[in-house]
Amino acid sequence: MKLQLDPAVETFFLLADADWGKRQKKRAIEQLDALGIDGAACYAAQFHLIERYFSAFAACMVKDAGSSYIADLSDQAALLFVSLLVSHPAWLRDFEALPEEEVINEVRSGISAIMGTGADFIAALETSGLSDRARWQLSVLWQQPKPRIALVIRAIAANIPAFNQARRKIEPEMASVLSQLGDQLRDDKLSPMVDQAVSLYPHARITPSLAAPLLVMAIGDTCVLGLLLNRVFTGRTDGLADIEAVRVSKALSDANRVAILHILKGNRLYGVELARKIGLTPATTSYHMNMLVSAGLVEVARQDARMFYRLSANGIERYRAWLETLLSRR
Repeated sequence: MKLQLDPAVETFFLLADADWGKRQKKRAIEQLDALGIDGAACYAAQFHLIERYFSAFAACMVKDAGSSYIADLSDQAALLFVSLLVSHPAWLRDFEALPEEEVINEVRSGISAIMGTGADFIAALETSGLSDRARWQLSVLWQQPKPRIALVIRAIAANIPAFNQARRKIEPEMASVLSQLGDQLRDDKLSPMVDQAVSLYPHARITPSLAAPLLVMAIGDTCVLGLLLNRVFTGRTDGLADIEAVRVSKALSDANRVAILHILKGNRLYGVELARKIGLTPATTSYHMNMLVSAGLVEVARQDARMFYRLSANGIERYRAWLETLLSRR
């Protein structure tokens, strides 16, 4: 399987952390620690390529208002932009010609999907628990998205040459990492955690990322997969990490998702069947199922070329064991 980086998505991630240094290193180590891995040791072993990549990019990047805007984005706003870049690659060529109403509709749909909310955006934002910066950025994007997206697109276009230069600097090592992941995907040798995430969209096209090395994000028929994620988790099949347990707890925080788990006890159902039983639209049901599958409580399987959902005995047992260990007085 031949994998290729997406220049626009990769340039966006490079601009978001162009000044890779102590702060980014600390954040990466904290992320790894939260995944139940020795963050400092893993960083020392795996992130030298990342540091060289960002350093090569920073040496020739074009700094402008757009690059500064990208660097200041909250995680939630950055997630929205990545989703738009993947879903609308043509925007990089003809964005200015798009009707503003079309852009507004796409952005509002994207924000609603990220927040899992409907039309009452303001009420949902006030109770979201997001940082002031994230709420402000999403609010501005909700109301007037086109100028900000144009700013980001211009910055990406100006810096794709810097991305190409950085890629050439690390080409041999990059090719090796891409080839290794391609072989693992082909031979079905992904680590359990990565395989679980990828199984959300079994027919999705894999878009690898080195600039976001620990990311896994499904967008429509595309799955953005960090190139170091499988390396980090290969061979690790022990108990639930704290960050995974938090994901499960969030999945259980919604009454509709709890109801879905009740429905799936002893059953395996297709998405349309679930939507009918729970009384939700297929799109809303799909959102809830993505949360439950990502948390490891539900798994996707195939029957007669159709995908159905069922409870994941392994995921449920791992969460039960984690709770028992956490709450044990011994």
